[in-house]
Amino acid sequence: VVSFVLAMEAIAQKYRGPAGISTQVSFSGSAFFFGFLWGAGIFGLLADRYGRRPTLHLAIGLTAAVSFANAAAPTYWVYVSLLTLVGFGLGGTGAAALPLFAYLLPHWRHLTVATACIPLLHIFVAPFLKESPRWLAIQGNHEQATAVMEAIHGA
Repeated sequence: VVSFVLAMEAIAQKYRGPAGISTQVSFSGSAFFFGFLWGAGIFGLLADRYGRRPTLHLAIGLTAAVSFANAAAPTYWVYVSLLTLVGFGLGGTGAAALPLFAYLLPHWRHLTVATACIPLLHIFVAPFLKESPRWLAIQGNHEQATAVMEAIHGA
């Protein structure tokens, strides 16, 4: 989610328009989650009809293809349109995958605990994450920002 917000800011700065950057960031995020909402519903129906596995593969394929296309978006509106489709595909991955977990863990309490444990993986990953160089630079920590960039790029 953090990388999503940072990406929105960078994209909005690239495609500056009359609405202003904050409006573009907000609208981009809304477009993504609008697609996510519809993707979860539609892919959920498709998964019920055609099976979870093919639907999950379709959702992942759509997300990957549209994400690559979005990287080359020539305008803000093309970017937002493709971002909506990215959200649609990601919504489909959740709609197709969650029932698999429900099948493997049929008791609702076990399913709830399992889905609550997924974010706990952050505890193990967090020590390896570097602070955002952008944030460090904004805070005036230019030396730390440079060190992080060098570590990222292997300099």
